[in-house]
Amino acid sequence: MTDVTNQTPEESTRGRPRSSVADQAISEATLGLLLEEGYGGLTMAGVAHRAGVSTATLYRRYQSKEDLVIGVIAAMKEERDQAETGSLAADIRSMADEACAAFTTGGGQLLRSLIGEVQRNPELGEKVREHVIVHRREKARRIIQAAVDRGEIPPPADPEVALDMIGGPFVFRALVTGEPMSPDFAESLTSLALRMLGAAPDDGDEGSSGQQEPTEAHP
Repeated sequence: MTDVTNQTPEESTRGRPRSSVADQAISEATLGLLLEEGYGGLTMAGVAHRAGVSTATLYRRYQSKEDLVIGVIAAMKEERDQAETGSLAADIRSMADEACAAFTTGGGQLLRSLIGEVQRNPELGEKVREHVIVHRREKARRIIQAAVDRGEIPPPADPEVALDMIGGPFVFRALVTGEPMSPDFAESLTSLALRMLGAAPDDGDEGSSGQQEPTEAHP
């Protein structure tokens, strides 16, 4: 097997730059095997073989199968993570678009393949929460608090429940109904989230920063 890192003896010393080619090959191999074999059928040796790298190269990056899977998920998350805009409407829409993209590509299939294993494997479940879910919730929490500080919305009565209500529809569609996560879905979710958070009615349309006078709500 040819190692795609093309290592020389000098390169095998500790602290050398990682090969982006190898990283990409490992990520693609891990995702492919997870979707084909499931978490139970995934092995470090199998990933190394499919990626065209040595097992030594793989273990230098990841100490275990759990670390490998989390690393792949985290890399997918980082590719899509967008900067905050300073507008609640734009920030929520950006997060909705990110989630739609994640769930309609390999990420959605990956979630389905892991959801059962997370329940059986506490160590994997803890790492998923620590490295993926906590990050996403913290970003959403920060966006909401920034909107409160700008005067766009009042402080939510229960911020954690608000986060659940914004993120829940993606998981429900991915795991239960199978309905599409289209731009129309992202737009509708953004509009409903803004109303739930108490934003001015035209916030979602204008993408304003909350400087306009709030309008009176009508039944």
